[in-house]
Amino acid sequence: MCLKEHNLQKREVRVILDALAQTWPPQAIPQKVKQIRVVEVETKGEILILDGVIAVRTGKPSRIVPLLRENTLSLFPSITVDPGAIKFICNGADVMRPGVVDMTSFSQDSIVGVKERNYGKFIAVGIAVADSDSLRTASTGPVVKNIHYVGDKFWEVFKEHGANK
Repeated sequence: MCLKEHNLQKREVRVILDALAQTWPPQAIPQKVKQIRVVEVETKGEILILDGVIAVRTGKPSRIVPLLRENTLSLFPSITVDPGAIKFICNGADVMRPGVVDMTSFSQDSIVGVKERNYGKFIAVGIAVADSDSLRTASTGPVVKNIHYVGDKFWEVFKEHGANK
């Protein structure tokens, strides 16, 4: 797997930090970031390393979500899924309402962590397609658009090269 690594210029760092300020909880954003290291992951996107916090940037429009192995993910809203949904989510499927057993409060377009019920471990992170209040009353349909999940390219790259960060 061919990886390109580089540091962002100061103005690009400011753009990333501004984007995080609009979508991440304040306590999840590292303070006084001077440098952001970027690891390009084929055509899928990039892994961003910001002062020890690791994030994934992908998609059009570009979204920045925490890497699944990040402790900061616990600062985001979450949903819990039953064991039957895990294999689908870990193959890239969006989270559907029938598999959801619990959820915290969140608004539409929020970054949401996806946990499995038995051990409470995060298996995916994505974007809420609606607010939690309307999703609680729904019985079918999508809940979270899957952006990053266990076993995807970002997971594998970090697993192979994460110790070198």
